[in-house]
Parts: sequence; C-alpha cells; structure tokens
Amino acid sequence: MQANRHGILPLLFKAVKETGFSNSVPPEILEKLQIGYLTTLMKNKTLLNDLKPVLKKFYAAEIPVILLKGAALCLTTYEDIALRPLGDVDILVKKKDVTKACDLLESQGFSRIGGLYRVPDSLNAERGCEWVYHKGNNVFELHWALLDKLAPFPLEMQLF
Repeated sequence: MQANRHGILPLLFKAVKETGFSNSVPPEILEKLQIGYLTTLMKNKTLLNDLKPVLKKFYAAEIPVILLKGAALCLTTYEDIALRPLGDVDILVKKKDVTKACDLLESQGFSRIGGLYRVPDSLNAERGCEWVYHKGNNVFELHWALLDKLAPFPLEMQLF
C-alpha cells in the first residue's frame, strides 16, 4: 500500500473516518488502514514511553536535550501521536556534552551501532554528524549539530 510506504497511512485512516467517507472505502482497505493506524499508535507509544526514563536521566545529569524531527513533531504538532510514524528518536545535545550523553545512553543499556551512514564513524566528530544507539527495537540518534559541517552555510548551535 502506497500510503504506508510514504508514511501517511495513519493520516489517511483518520481523514477517511473524520470526513465520513468510510462507507465509500472497501471494507478490506478500511481494515488495512485501521490496522496500520493502530500499529503506528502502539509502536509510537512504546517508543515514547521508553524515551521518558532516558530523558529523565539526561535531565538528572544536567545534559540539556532537544528532541528533533519525528518525536518533536509527534508531541507538539500532531493532535494524535499515531499520525506521525516514528522509526527512531533524534536527540540533539551540545557538542561539549556528547561524551557524557554517550556514557549515559550506554549506562541505560543502549549500544552504539556503527557504519550505518555515508560518513564513517571516525569522521562523525569532525563533521558534526550523529551516532546511532539501540536497545531492543528502540533506536536513538544522538546529534550534536543540525547540519553536517560540509553544508553550504553554517548554523550556529548557540542560537538553540
């Protein structure tokens, strides 16, 4: 189903239900939409619930964080957390806190995944990219810059 591939299946389900067009959609398609919506809801709830203790640990360790991308949008922009599928959680920390943040994630049982991106891990610190951590099915991306240092313009982190 194209809606699932493009990450809009939950939005489509909600739109069909709220506009009263559910009678016009074949029952088997409506069921697939509903299952996709409920699957996204359960996955997002699990991921966000697993995020809470990690954020509490960051707060206790006095490591300021900003949630980025999907998790930030899910919690602030969408009226329903099921409407924005999450694959991972992106966390932004100050560059000076990267080592502390890595240690904190590892102390919580997260392991770093290497070599997933076009930038080798050895260049991440130099180019200001991200490191990826996982615990079970949860994937957290730890960022210390919003843009790669090779981006065509700088973005000063102190503005955030």
